[in-house]
Amino acid sequence: CGSMILGRRDRLNSKVTRQEHRILIDGVIELGWGKNKETTYIGALESALSVTDRAFSYESLMAVSGLAFRVRWGRGEDEEGQQFCPSSPVGEFETEVERVSNAIGWVQSVDVRFDRPEGHYGFEEDLPQIQASLDAGMPVMCYGKIMDVSVVYGYIEDSCDLLLMDYHGKPGEGTLVSASQIGPMMIFFGAKADHYAADTWFERALCTAIENFENKGFKSKTPGMYYLGEAAINRWIADLNEWEGMNSKHRVEMFHPHWWTFSCLYDARLAATEFFKSEISKRDPVESSRLNSIAEVYQEQVRLLGRTFAKKDVFLGPWTGRKFEDWDSQVRKDEAVVLCEFLELEKKAIGRVRVFLEEA
Repeated sequence: CGSMILGRRDRLNSKVTRQEHRILIDGVIELGWGKNKETTYIGALESALSVTDRAFSYESLMAVSGLAFRVRWGRGEDEEGQQFCPSSPVGEFETEVERVSNAIGWVQSVDVRFDRPEGHYGFEEDLPQIQASLDAGMPVMCYGKIMDVSVVYGYIEDSCDLLLMDYHGKPGEGTLVSASQIGPMMIFFGAKADHYAADTWFERALCTAIENFENKGFKSKTPGMYYLGEAAINRWIADLNEWEGMNSKHRVEMFHPHWWTFSCLYDARLAATEFFKSEISKRDPVESSRLNSIAEVYQEQVRLLGRTFAKKDVFLGPWTGRKFEDWDSQVRKDEAVVLCEFLELEKKAIGRVRVFLEEA
């Protein structure tokens, strides 16, 4: 890559500007933690699409992908291998990407290279394609140095350096990385078709809510299972209750996926609440009342899960200032109680969604 000499671009899309040797797409939405957009795939997607003719809100994309209504908990089956993985709550899996592509009418071409050695994913070979997309005013999505989904929105001429809008950069600044440092995933936007009409978008979102709850999950590529819906919550609770019987490696291993899955779950139900609220004003009084009754249950879930941000007593993520050593038996017991209460509310919400679809 160091020997690659790339000529200056003289024909750029109107949304693209040149700042000395930097080629940038203007107007890409800034990313960052604490913005109620913790699902980085959807946060990055909203950001990338914001400079196109297919701009959709975070809440709408969360809903139509089903992520606003999903619970997923990953569990390994190899007693000597990995049991818990931070991939449990992420959004960039095949099912959700396909749902979004269908909804926005724009194919997302996903290139995943986990089979290559870490740090040798080879995306520097794709630099001409990345730059061509940027020259045309179309961002590209990828994993940055940390495996959260980011937006490539610029590059440095005559180099292999890219500018990322990611969750870890300083506010108002992009993150400068070499093409050799990104990966192991990249998403290009391909063929276009018609996006869903508003009614289809809404109906598909509600159907995915039911599908996610009823689907028990799927096998992972490594020995194990990604549990979904009710099965995921029950498996999660069981793991909390069985934590004492795990070996020390798996006890520590569970901590990060545990609070991270919780954080994404809170974010998801907040998006669900906002999605339904945005739909209420578009409906007649009868439908608005029924939708409001659904939104109220998701709002109850938000209040239930939100206690950690006020009390900092359960699901000990970085916002609590507490660590693994503080994750004692009482905390885990309280967390299991929260998840049990969450499950009852989930059943209530899905029941109301099901009735709404039946009466529509």
